[in-house]
Amino acid sequence: MDKQECKTTLNIERLETSWNAQFVSRFHTVASLHPKQTVGSHSYGVAILVNELWADASKELLQKALYHDVPEIFLGDIPFTAKRNHPEIGNAFELAELAIVKRYEIKWLYANLSMKDEARLKMADMLDLVLYTHLEGQTNKEMADICKYGAHYLYDTFSAHPDFEPIKKVLSHKHLLYGLISKTSK
Repeated sequence: MDKQECKTTLNIERLETSWNAQFVSRFHTVASLHPKQTVGSHSYGVAILVNELWADASKELLQKALYHDVPEIFLGDIPFTAKRNHPEIGNAFELAELAIVKRYEIKWLYANLSMKDEARLKMADMLDLVLYTHLEGQTNKEMADICKYGAHYLYDTFSAHPDFEPIKKVLSHKHLLYGLISKTSK
């Protein structure tokens, strides 16, 4: 039997950093009695959604779904509201993320995805937030509010996108459209 040579250059620092990122807590600014979602469970959820919603998902899109929040091992999960209400925080966070991506050679994060795949990643990322906060929102009003905001964001931002139909089906199935579809557009 021929010996096969491994063609992957192992970067131990990247491997350890990427693997450890799964334990970073999300939603740390929301009071909850339940264990928080982690970057690992979120990234798994995003990759599963990408794979299940779009049968033609590229390998690059799946890789980016798995690695997209690795920089949070160093930066934490900056709440969306902080980035939205204080753009200077969002800009600084983006620069810091880029430095980490370069430092640890997380090539999956600086791979250029097509506009179609970038939109799919953003939709799956937000849909994971909506589904998670929907579950948690059954006992936590703040999570319910985040869920509603996320559903509105998805619909307002992506409803005209050609790949939005499976997202709309999931939102509809989970009764998360919150009156977003008018009677004329059904």
